[in-house]
Amino acid sequence: MVQPASGTDAAGPADEAHVAAIEAGIDNPGFEDVTADGAIAGWFPLTSPACGTTVEPTTEDAHSGERSAKLTDPTAGGIVCLQSSFVDVLGGQDVRASAWMRTLSGTTAWLTIRFHDDAGALVGTADTRPGTLTEWTEQVVTAKAPMGATRMRVMLYGGSTTAGVSLIDDVTLTGPRDDYDPTLSGAHELFVDDYRIATRSPDVERVVHPPRRSAPTLTADKPWEANNYVYSNTVLYNPDLRKFQAWYGTFSLVDFHNYGLYAESVDGVRWTKPELGLHEYQGSTANNIYSTDAPGTVLYDPADPDPDRRYKMLAFKPNPRGYHAYTSPDGIHWTPNAANPVIPNGDVQNLGYDPYEQRYYAITKQPMPPNQQGAENRVQFISFSDDFVTFTDPVVSLEADVRDKAQATASGASDMQVYSLPSFAYEGIFIGLPAMYEVTGTGVPGSGGDGTIEVQVAASRDLDSGWNRPSRDPLIPRTAAGDRDDGMVMASSQAVIDDSTVRVFYTGWDGTHGTFDRRTTTSIATWRRDGFVSMSNAGDRPGLLTTMPVTVDGSSLHVNVAPSARQGGVRAELLDENAAVIPGYSLADSVRVRKDTLDGVLAWSGKRDLSALQGQEVRIRFEITGADLYSFWLR
Repeated sequence: MVQPASGTDAAGPADEAHVAAIEAGIDNPGFEDVTADGAIAGWFPLTSPACGTTVEPTTEDAHSGERSAKLTDPTAGGIVCLQSSFVDVLGGQDVRASAWMRTLSGTTAWLTIRFHDDAGALVGTADTRPGTLTEWTEQVVTAKAPMGATRMRVMLYGGSTTAGVSLIDDVTLTGPRDDYDPTLSGAHELFVDDYRIATRSPDVERVVHPPRRSAPTLTADKPWEANNYVYSNTVLYNPDLRKFQAWYGTFSLVDFHNYGLYAESVDGVRWTKPELGLHEYQGSTANNIYSTDAPGTVLYDPADPDPDRRYKMLAFKPNPRGYHAYTSPDGIHWTPNAANPVIPNGDVQNLGYDPYEQRYYAITKQPMPPNQQGAENRVQFISFSDDFVTFTDPVVSLEADVRDKAQATASGASDMQVYSLPSFAYEGIFIGLPAMYEVTGTGVPGSGGDGTIEVQVAASRDLDSGWNRPSRDPLIPRTAAGDRDDGMVMASSQAVIDDSTVRVFYTGWDGTHGTFDRRTTTSIATWRRDGFVSMSNAGDRPGLLTTMPVTVDGSSLHVNVAPSARQGGVRAELLDENAAVIPGYSLADSVRVRKDTLDGVLAWSGKRDLSALQGQEVRIRFEITGADLYSFWLR
């Protein structure tokens, strides 16, 4: 039975939720690992010394291996408990804890699952209270995580109403998870989601890293741009032309008309706006207008064998209403799809290519079915196409959830909605940059509501199963009041990726959604490679992060790491299928990577070669000390 609870856990605050289902172990489940001072590694004791309560590893008996945990509460007047590392969970998930237990005297300790929210508050517990166990007996607790829970842990507990000595061994804490693939295939494993994370200690936290921002690069300086609504739909780098190309849009307050505009640049900083000669503006075609409808998002597709289809665009058009597909040989002269509109309804859209499944995808705004959560809100749907002619029916890809709503309420807003969802393939997964709209009011007539917009970060493993957002901190936050980005920020639909950086062009507004007296600029957001999110340790004491099993398919283990403390860095040990340290690959053997590097190689007693482990499944236990670990991979 899950019991509601209040208060804050003394062991430390909870961290972000795991949006995907999990099947994660806990650190040192068999109590075999002991610290230099004789404590149980990876577990956190709480005792009442005045009452004689103790927690210790013991070799006097064990269910398996050499050691078990021994909890002693001689008087029933104190408290003795032992808590595991945290495991991420999502409210509503079914979870299971088990432990092998034996009573040496008195009353057996309780086996408890404790659920915590983002603030660290205890939001529920589930437990079993065994009788006397004269032999090793498995005890099991099952529960459904309460809504609002984001992390859970096992607690072995002897309370003030019990007295006795208990032995505990082989603890598990598991929950459902979709099929897990241990293969890395050389891809960098980021920490945007928790797919590869089994456990992490409380002193390892997920940190979202805002970018380095450039000065404005693409600004409104033409008569048809001279208003408050110039925004960049797509900015990409074309390697064949060796230049940047931008498709952006405006809604002119002079003639109340949409225009799609084109610009190009050799460096992404200084832009030219060629006179295309395609459409008149106030009697002249000397402008960069490529469309007199709402602008679209563009994809450069050099692999298409038809040169007339090298560029592809999806755009909203009111007549007939829907999302229309276009192709082009040069990104300027566009041919509409004969089957338009290819997707119903219309508003914000993003177009992408899935290189893993070799298909196109469109993420669009669609109305929710009546009486369903999210009705009348901005919700992002996804459709797929193999040929960019016929698209599948749109299905929900990302909508605001209870965490978003609670965050909006806490900041004084009335709602949170997903305004747009640009995304791109990156290191075997997809990175999403959802524009999260905090609704604060109705705004001026015709504005569609008032509020602010910031960009978060999300991850999807296959696009079909939705998006994971363990952290809701902004990736591209608004800036201070009075700055050019203080009202709204939204990312363009593509990223520019090289060996050392990831760049995303974004539009910033100096006013909120419900105003018409705002101005916009396009700037560049730059991260180090893999640098959206890190697993971070402040350096007060080392933190541990243990991965899910991964297949050794490379000869060396690489990390992207940035030490923040003078003696900071990362080292690692390798664990076998029984979570035992593989000889020669322990933390004691590991050489700490101490420098800020995009590609550091782990070594053990001077050796880097993992060839002897080829084909084996191992877990990697990283020790992070005063550093940010951004990614790891095998090569």
